[in-house]
Amino acid sequence: MDRIYIHPSGAELWQGSMYDVDRLLRLPSDKIRVIGLFAQEYQPDDPRGRYELLKRGFDDNPDADPAEISEVAGIVDGASDTLSDRLRAGKSCLSSCAAGLNRSGITTALTLMKVAGLEPDAAIDLIRKKRAPQLGMLPLCNPKFVQLLRKMRLKIGDKSTWTEWRS
Repeated sequence: MDRIYIHPSGAELWQGSMYDVDRLLRLPSDKIRVIGLFAQEYQPDDPRGRYELLKRGFDDNPDADPAEISEVAGIVDGASDTLSDRLRAGKSCLSSCAAGLNRSGITTALTLMKVAGLEPDAAIDLIRKKRAPQLGMLPLCNPKFVQLLRKMRLKIGDKSTWTEWRS
């Protein structure tokens, strides 16, 4: 699990894998309050009710057709709105998927674009710099997701919520 961003509220945005979620569900955490679960195949419950679980699974398909990509765009847009709102409210969040690379990466990148006012390539670069490679793969290695982020750039609204970000 890697810390990607600290919001001016003090809340932190983390990106990780299903293994990080497993650890959080087993061990007490005083930092993270919201867990975004974006691996369609991995959507555990929190029987202790300690976390807000945002279950928005979708496929990481590098050969996705335009209809699938459009569906991904809608899911990621909604999920990043929720993560952005929680960060602004001072709640630290974990964006996760199976390996912690693509599905969590696109959601984290769009969240950074919304809360920090980053351009798509700056958000992608930050994630690639901060998130450790897994299984020999770099974060955001799905070219369709990178293309989608660059197209979503024009849909991002007011950047006035960004005051500072620290690495």
